[in-house]
Amino acid sequence: MGVEKGDIIGLKGRNVPEWLIADLGVQMAGGCSLNLPYQQKEEIMVDLLHEIGTVVYSSILESIGKVCEEYQVDYGSTELGYIAMGLFTAEDASKKKHEVLSCLPVSGIEIKITDEDGFVQPIGQRGKIWVRSIMNFSGYLNHEISIRDIFMKNGWFCQEDGGFLTEDNALIVEGRSQEVVQILGRKIYPAEIENVIKAKSNVIDAIVMPIKDMDTGDLVPTAAIMYRPQCEDSMESMQDYLRNEFKITAENQLLEYMYIPHFIISLKEFPLLENGKPNRNDIRQTILRNIDCKKYDLSFKY
Repeated sequence: MGVEKGDIIGLKGRNVPEWLIADLGVQMAGGCSLNLPYQQKEEIMVDLLHEIGTVVYSSILESIGKVCEEYQVDYGSTELGYIAMGLFTAEDASKKKHEVLSCLPVSGIEIKITDEDGFVQPIGQRGKIWVRSIMNFSGYLNHEISIRDIFMKNGWFCQEDGGFLTEDNALIVEGRSQEVVQILGRKIYPAEIENVIKAKSNVIDAIVMPIKDMDTGDLVPTAAIMYRPQCEDSMESMQDYLRNEFKITAENQLLEYMYIPHFIISLKEFPLLENGKPNRNDIRQTILRNIDCKKYDLSFKY
């Protein structure tokens, strides 16, 4: 790759820590190393790992000092550009307070969290993320949607992401609010399940999305998983792995209903959009074509 010590590497997308390990041959947090054909002989330390536009769990801070000297997380959107950022060093690894890394609003940005009815949520309370910026975009290229339909009259824009604000005014982004799993009134962001699946050494990527249970009306999790060649798990094997990771026992069976995907499909690769992101709609349609239509509502759209 031509990467040397002192270089800054920018990464965008899912499962980026695994890509870094595969390309540079470095040790993953926890001592796991991938054995791929193009793995380099010597471990390489970079100054800065820069991740954009994805939910990042605090456990990644364990890689500081092993993979990189500093870790930066940025949050933004097409409509408003750069919204917030967080820069972390080795000292932050012992101070982490939340499961997901936080980021602070950049200059000219205001952020608020609301419930479904638009009422502002208190500090620490989950809800929808709204952003107001001194720099708004003029519209989508070759698209007739009016700017007035996108922004509220007072300039606030809904990111359609869910999260909360911390006591130090930092933003925690937990995932897309429209993709949340909802069971018995409790909301679970897919990233909570996806990251446990992706921690398994034979998994390249995973996408968890809700589907409506016709008996209960709950939005239960399903999953599409991309495995490494010749390393595919059966659905039952992956479910057993997740039961063990989430510590599900006979005494807490409700957790299984909430955290174990009710249906899992294996894909050799994920269909992609033009911007390189997974085409979640196509993946969802693949799940719907294979799932039990008598048990789940195939007409449900989120």
